[in-house]
Amino acid sequence: MQDDGALDEKFIQCNNCGIVHRIYDINKSDIIDKKDELASYLDIEDIKTSLYEDLSNVLEKYKVDLPTWEETKYKLENNMWNSTIILNKEYINDKVQGKYLILLNGNKYKIESYIRDNFITI
Repeated sequence: MQDDGALDEKFIQCNNCGIVHRIYDINKSDIIDKKDELASYLDIEDIKTSLYEDLSNVLEKYKVDLPTWEETKYKLENNMWNSTIILNKEYINDKVQGKYLILLNGNKYKIESYIRDNFITI
């Protein structure tokens, strides 16, 4: 993200369809010529090298997706202490229950569980 709040444009292989997308705004992307491989984008293994080992182990344990790895890296690089990162969630009746990671100052973190009302209606 840039200082003026605009997102940095990037290319990424979609974890839903497997096709390469050009991401240019929140929830906005274009498919790039039906290309289904992109060796130059950062993958989980690349991001893992920029995180400390204990934190990487937590993300691996919960089998989080690439966007969660990217979010963690971004929040650490920008000292966004006390921010949360969702590790997992389950929908149980009208509730959502899960665990999230809270980034504390430096290389400290904690994991907490949460439960809240599910406000999504169909």
